[in-house]
Amino acid sequence: MIISVGVCLLLTLFLLPVAHAQPPAKMPLIGFVSSGGDASNPGPNVEIFRKVLKELGYIENKNISVNYRYIERDREPVRALVTELIERKVDVLVATSPSVIRTAQQATKTIPIVMVINQDAVAAGIVKSLAQPGGNVTGVSSLNRSLSGKRLELFTELVPGNSRIGVLWAKGGALG
Repeated sequence: MIISVGVCLLLTLFLLPVAHAQPPAKMPLIGFVSSGGDASNPGPNVEIFRKVLKELGYIENKNISVNYRYIERDREPVRALVTELIERKVDVLVATSPSVIRTAQQATKTIPIVMVINQDAVAAGIVKSLAQPGGNVTGVSSLNRSLSGKRLELFTELVPGNSRIGVLWAKGGALG
């Protein structure tokens, strides 16, 4: 997930209309809805996001602003969180959960939605395909069956001479 959040951040920053020759007229505003953590303990997704922001020279509340929202254990209504960020006129909405992404897709067709999920975005019905997602959603989907062959090919290149590979598969859901 560390790489996914870093890639997400890069995608987010490329989507923001920031001029390099002049300071932006308006500080870019990112809405980030995390499926874990809370304001006092934001969790790994937010921590990694903040770290990469800093590494890229972005300082929160100096040259970029981020509004964080958390889906807590009581499952606060996702629609309310997304609506609040849209009303704040975020430039980009980052989401780490399929339910948030779907809600955001229903709520806006103009604000870019950057997904960082560990599920198959095509199978979840979030995008039409990885090559051409359509709409206003982009980002990282780390689990996708169509990439399994490519992953196996990459693994055999990384571990030459390996003749056996085991796969754990949970029928109808994730392991654990």
